[in-house]
Amino acid sequence: CMMRKIAVTAAAVLLALALAGAGPAGASAGWTLVPTVNPGRAGADDLSSVACVTQSDCVAVGSYVTKNGTASPALIEHWDGSRWALQRWRHGGALVGVSCASAGFCLAWGWHISSRGALGGSLVLRWDGTAWHKIPAVAAHPSGGYWLSCPAVDACVAVSENAGIPIAESWDGTSWTRLPDPRRDGHTSLGSVSCTSVSACTAVGYAKGAGGAVAERWDGTSWAFQDLASPAAVELVNVSCPDAVTCTAAGYNNGQPAAEQWADGTWTLQTFPRTQVSQIRGLSCASAAYCTAVS
Repeated sequence: CMMRKIAVTAAAVLLALALAGAGPAGASAGWTLVPTVNPGRAGADDLSSVACVTQSDCVAVGSYVTKNGTASPALIEHWDGSRWALQRWRHGGALVGVSCASAGFCLAWGWHISSRGALGGSLVLRWDGTAWHKIPAVAAHPSGGYWLSCPAVDACVAVSENAGIPIAESWDGTSWTRLPDPRRDGHTSLGSVSCTSVSACTAVGYAKGAGGAVAERWDGTSWAFQDLASPAAVELVNVSCPDAVTCTAAGYNNGQPAAEQWADGTWTLQTFPRTQVSQIRGLSCASAAYCTAVS
């Protein structure tokens, strides 16, 4: 299996592991802490997802509440290879995911939040290289969740859950179109999708009826299950495919992070260092040898 560099990020710190031959020049093996930026008014904050165009161009998103407990603008941060910096979005919301096709195009998504902290309808923001703008949202419901992947500025795929049924949609730069539904094995809940094109996507999640993690592959026409190597206790919550033949999926197993790699058409378990975090919540692989995760 190919070795990876994995960085685990929290709202307060960046926890990075450099592996020989995989990280930047001069990086030594071992975990290091790198400060991120916390909003000055934040009483509690949380990063949920990260997307990296390159090793020095990443966007992380999440949410925070103010010190007096009120709802706040969504949390958006940018990594330039040396430090994290806040990006502005003045409106309320909780962002749970982000996907970037280039330095000038990202989609971030989540939920509107009322002044009392209640979840509203789905929220999708677009980054144009200068600022974030609101665009039409997917047909997800707050009772479930949803995830987007954008291999191009006019090509995104979303997986979500509505009334307990997994659904999929595609974005052409203007509007969303319903795709054939992903397959179900019992109650299948898909938590993430990664696409190298609109006709090549991998989605991962958990099948409550059958038990254990699931992976599905979209070929532009239909969804098909893939065989995973994970034991039944593993739940996969994120997947990232930097190219058409390689994917990394991550989640948790009995209170510890877990990961699998897809290469040569086969999923295999990855060795993940034991850390103080219990699971990986967001994952982005800029290449087959470099991944960044948030928790």
